[in-house]
Amino acid sequence: MSCLSYGYETKQQHGATWLKMFYHDSTGGVFFSSVNEALQCSLPNKYSILSELDQRYALNGQYEFLLEYPELSGFNRWKQNNSPIIETEGQYGSMAQGYTPISVSWTVNGWGGLVKSKAKTTFIEGSTSSTSLAWYGIGYISKQYSPKMAGPGKHVYKVCLWVRINDIPLNPTLPNPTPQMSIPLQTSVPPSISQTRKSIGFFVILSMFWIHI
Repeated sequence: MSCLSYGYETKQQHGATWLKMFYHDSTGGVFFSSVNEALQCSLPNKYSILSELDQRYALNGQYEFLLEYPELSGFNRWKQNNSPIIETEGQYGSMAQGYTPISVSWTVNGWGGLVKSKAKTTFIEGSTSSTSLAWYGIGYISKQYSPKMAGPGKHVYKVCLWVRINDIPLNPTLPNPTPQMSIPLQTSVPPSISQTRKSIGFFVILSMFWIHI
C-alpha cells in the first residue's frame, strides 16, 4: 500500500518502508531531456528526486534499493555502498561497491547494482560488468528503443526505483504543528446578558400596554 507523506510517496512492502526515488513511463515516446531533468522532475510520466539521494538514506553505511518493472513480475532488491548518482560505472570493478543481493529476479546483461552510466543513452544503469551495455536504465535520455527503454534484458515502458528509509524523517525541516487551544463550552448565560434580556422584556410589555390603551 502506498501513500503520500509531505509530497513524497512511500510504501510498506517486504517488511520495510520504501521511498519512491524515481518513476518513468515512456509510453508515447516520453523520455528525459537531460541528466538534470533525470535528477529532479515531477511530471505524470517522469518523476525523480534522485538529487536528494544523499547519506541520510545509507542505513548502517549501505543503501538498500528496490527496482521494479510494473509490466513484469519480480523485482531486484539489494544493497550497495554508494549512491548511484556519484559512483561511476567500473569505478570499483565489475559491480557497484559493496553490492549485496537480497532478492534478485534478474541478473542478465551484467547486473551488479546501479551506477552512473558512461553511455549517453541513460543517466544510471545496472549493466555494471559491461561497458558496451546499458540495461536496467534509470533516466533514459536516448530514444534508441522508443517508445520503450532497456529494462532487465527486455524492453519495457515503465520502471520504478525505491530506497529503503524506515525511520528516516522525510522532511526534517517541517515545523511541528501548533497545539490547538481548548476553549470551554459556556453553559450558562452571563449575568450582564441575563439582565439585558430582562430589561428588553420589560420595555416590550410596557409598549404593548400603551398600545392597548
